[in-house]
Order: sequence, then structure tokens, then C-alpha cells
Amino acid sequence: MRRYIPYVGIALGLAIAVYALFFAQSAEDAIRDQLDRLEEAIALEPGSQPVIRAARVKGAFKELFVKDVTFDVPELDGSDQGRDELVGLAAAAPRLFQEAHVDLDGLAIDLATDEKSAIAVGEAVIMGAQHGQAVRRDTRTVSIRFDEVDGDWLIVSLSVSPPGS
Repeated sequence: MRRYIPYVGIALGLAIAVYALFFAQSAEDAIRDQLDRLEEAIALEPGSQPVIRAARVKGAFKELFVKDVTFDVPELDGSDQGRDELVGLAAAAPRLFQEAHVDLDGLAIDLATDEKSAIAVGEAVIMGAQHGQAVRRDTRTVSIRFDEVDGDWLIVSLSVSPPGS
């Protein structure tokens, strides 16, 4: 019986290594997933109901942003800090737009050496239509800083360049 213990240990070690190599999610993959969730959360479909959108945005933002997130978006007036403020601004989008989508796939992720923070930076493509107008396309430089908080990658700051820069 004792001679099988080393073999069991080796098999267990190999199983852990295979899991880590093939099935564990890397930090970059986790951040990409968060960027995909952000795209979904801020997407505005034609005919969206404001109350339903507000509830959806609030729930999604709780899983995406730290409570005291800071943000700098040229078109947004008012405070530039806090998840609740950001939820209110995103929930109000149907008043200005009938449709809006953001593509963040072009962002490059730079992971800090301690792998506890990262910055996603690059060109975001924004497609949107104000009420009664055709869909327009805009490209902006976006910088999003993530920190790992209790095993989750959360956004701690967000910056969007002004139009035409």
C-alpha cells in the first residue's frame, strides 16, 4: 500500500498542472470577460425601457466597478466619481440616444508585474443614434484601470478622450 502513495501524489500533481494549464483563466482572460460585460451593460437597444435598463445597468455595474470608481468622459456633466453616479448617467442614456453600442475589442491589456492591477488602453468604437437620426460611428481612445479585488477584476478608473483627438 505504501509504495502506491508516491504514484498517487504524482497523479494528483499532474492533474493540478493540467487544470492550471488548460482550464484556469488567466488575468488577461478575466479582464477581457469584464470588458465584454461592460459592452453588454452599456449597450442600448432601440425601444429599451428606462426602468428595466436602470435595473440591469445597476446590477451589471456592481460587478464591474468599485464603489468609488473615477471617470473622465468629456460629454458627461456633473460628478466624476462613484459607481452610483455612473449608473445614473448610463441609465439616462435613452433620453439622448435611441441606440448605442461600444466595441472594446481593440484595447490592449497591460498587466502590472504584481498581477494585481492592469490597464486596458486603445481605440474604442462607438456606434450610436440620437432620436430621429442615423447611426453614427466614432472612435475614441479609452483607458480603463482594473484592480483585482477579492479575486475579481474591477474597474477603478475610466478615461475617454474628447471627440476628434
